[in-house]
Amino acid sequence: MRVRILRLAVLSLLSLGLTTPWMVTSAAPKPVTPTSAPNALTANDFSLMPVQGLDASDPTNTTGLPNARQNSEPWTSIWFNGKLYVGTNRDFTCYRTLVIGLTDPTQTYPPPDAALACPPNPNDLDLRAELWRWTPQTNTWERVLKSQTIPNPNDSTKQLAVDYGYRTMSIYQEANGSQSLYVGAVSPRSYYKQVNSDGSFKVPPPNIWHSTTGDSGSWQQVDTSASPLSGNPSASGCQPFTPVTGYRSMTINNGKMYIVASSGLNGQGQVFESANPSVGSTWRQITPCDFRLIPNFYTEIYEMASYNNVLYLGTGAQQLAQTLQPFKVYYWDGNGTSDSNFHTVINGGGYDSNNPLFPPSCAVPQPTCQSPDVVSTQVYDNHLYIGTGAPAEVYRINPDNSWDLIVGNPRVGGGSQKNPLSTLGPGFGPAAPSPVNNTLVWRMACYQEQLYIGTLNNATANRPNAATSLQTTDIMGFNLFSSANGTSLSTITTSGFGNTVTDPNNRDFTNNHGWNEGARSITPTPYGLVVGSANPYYGLTVWQQQNHPNSTAGNHSLYIPLAISSFISSTSKCPVANRG
Repeated sequence: MRVRILRLAVLSLLSLGLTTPWMVTSAAPKPVTPTSAPNALTANDFSLMPVQGLDASDPTNTTGLPNARQNSEPWTSIWFNGKLYVGTNRDFTCYRTLVIGLTDPTQTYPPPDAALACPPNPNDLDLRAELWRWTPQTNTWERVLKSQTIPNPNDSTKQLAVDYGYRTMSIYQEANGSQSLYVGAVSPRSYYKQVNSDGSFKVPPPNIWHSTTGDSGSWQQVDTSASPLSGNPSASGCQPFTPVTGYRSMTINNGKMYIVASSGLNGQGQVFESANPSVGSTWRQITPCDFRLIPNFYTEIYEMASYNNVLYLGTGAQQLAQTLQPFKVYYWDGNGTSDSNFHTVINGGGYDSNNPLFPPSCAVPQPTCQSPDVVSTQVYDNHLYIGTGAPAEVYRINPDNSWDLIVGNPRVGGGSQKNPLSTLGPGFGPAAPSPVNNTLVWRMACYQEQLYIGTLNNATANRPNAATSLQTTDIMGFNLFSSANGTSLSTITTSGFGNTVTDPNNRDFTNNHGWNEGARSITPTPYGLVVGSANPYYGLTVWQQQNHPNSTAGNHSLYIPLAISSFISSTSKCPVANRG
């Protein structure tokens, strides 16, 4: 294999990042062929791409703590300029345990799970995020961006990543007509909270990177040091939503870029917009600092979508006085930044009630609770689909802003009786209160006139005797569904492809893919649908659609590259895909 070393731009106080492309030896795939009547995919249409964890130079089946194994989740993915980009986070469960342990003494590090490989000293965690690119013509995976480092505030003899993860991406058309790929990062500020004497944080603010080519060495930072995005007290008048720790849900609407500036690892935060996103000073906040559309609660946004040229915003829970807030969905009228400019579409977790707060029994989410978070969105067939957690439910917003319940418990909501049109209850179980393992609708996508819905399945993390056992079970692994009409769902897998797909490389710890706990990215490409799974145990996995051996020729719809976006579907139900 041929190794190329490329330098990233040298930044003040930052160490260099190195990039290494690796050629995969399998034959290059061919684009899928068009059809006028596409069929839904099945598990047999997917195969595991060869490099688990993406890094063939340090693969998951080597001894020690290989780099590939530390790429826990495909936190974001997108098709740009004829190539697939995948952004990772690192040692997610190890790092998340550290963050939660700051406020919850029951969370001890390292977490008691035999399948995890957390170093005894948390300062030894290699948290350097990576951005990988797949070139289909040569079947090459190449690392095009890797986080720089600074001295670790907890131990100056060690280094700490500046970018812990790359969580969101979007394609933006610049004023000169060129397209750029933007990448929003998450910093390790959620755990490393030390400040300097002037009140600024020792860990730099999270980065926004952009490039017109996506090539290694071409990435430029958006300078947010003097803008509210820095999260430093001198630059932000918003409290208590500083420091900004990362970015989520980068969205394009009416020629402007919108981004959620997160106030914690979970991802909720305030929304900013810019018509010139490469210039940090152009970003402005559109959600009020004191966003109190529900009395006594701060509201933060978790997920956004552009629907019929209007920006829709879904909230995420904030814990004040140990009480969770059910989710809401708003649309923004674009005429101002006060509470009155945000209009409610779905209220109180989809329930009509005099008390919009959770009962005490829902401090830990249960299937009978109202969902606290809008986790995913997808426009399909001129409707906006909303995926929530926990529990995992699906809602559909109509062009007139009325809404339907697709997956969830029957209830009175929106002034009328709502029954799940799919007949499925929370977590895609029976339409009645029952324990379920699907806690999030993590990602959705529109492809070949089908709606695809992927979940996070907590049965993997909550498996019996996790501290000592590597035993897997049939209920482990993410669920993936498809729908040709937005209401009737077909099951593709309920085990992270575990029962239907064999690992071509015969790696013993991946033969049962129940370790693939969540469908974190679902990306349409001209080479088929690509599903990326979170696997914080042995490294993320990427699954690519293949032509089913029993399919007739021409069983797949055609995607055509366009200048305005990575591609647009030839069908009427799928919008332009310009975000990941």
